[in-house]
Amino acid sequence: MVNTRKPNAVDIPDQTGRTAVLTGANSGFGLAVTAAPAQAGAHAVLAVRDA
Repeated sequence: MVNTRKPNAVDIPDQTGRTAVLTGANSGFGLAVTAAPAQAGAHAVLAVRDA
């Protein structure tokens, strides 16, 4: 049987002790995915052009 379910933020394994650098995090898709690594325990660094 083929798994056709799309992955989501719940599928991210524990990221405790890791650092995630997220580019374009101030708008659009970058902003939409920003919370997922942090919720999984990673230290999230947001790389943006304009504060």
